[in-house]
Parts: sequence; structure tokens; C-alpha cells
Amino acid sequence: TINTEIAKTLLASMHKMHRASIDNYVTDENNRLRKLTPRECLRLMGFRDSFQITVSDTQMYRQAGNSIVVNVLIALLKQMDITQFAEQLNEQ
Repeated sequence: TINTEIAKTLLASMHKMHRASIDNYVTDENNRLRKLTPRECLRLMGFRDSFQITVSDTQMYRQAGNSIVVNVLIALLKQMDITQFAEQLNEQ
């Protein structure tokens, strides 16, 4: 079931926000919605805390959203049999 009170609050707070920050909400330990910080978004994408944020929060949300988690990419590539493509290139 949908908690309409939370949904109303979320929609009301998001209507002026850029698309990059729409999905940046989590439920905290008190079961309240809060927005993820840019640093938290970077952590979810695999960035270390030593990564320096030198742009605005809005830009950082966009950049984090446009990145890819390298460990996930590596895991996907390991699952794919890409050796067949190497063989095709060698035949040409």
C-alpha cells in the first residue's frame, strides 16, 4: 500500500527540483524521508571519500547519476562471453 502522507510530502517537495535529484530520497532511522547528500550518492556509485567535489550540489547529483559503478561493470563483463568477439576480430 502507498503511504499517501509520505507521497504527498515527497511530491510537494520535488515539484521544483531538477530531475537529477528526484530519486535521491531514503527513509532514515525515524522512518522519515530525507534527501541523499551528494557525497552519499558518490559513495553509492563507488567513489571514495577522497574524491573532491568542486561543483555545485546540482552538478554533483548529475555527475553521480551519469557515472557507472566500475565493480558492477567488471562483474557484468566477467559474466559475458566476449571471447567470441576477439575471435571475430582476428579473422578479419
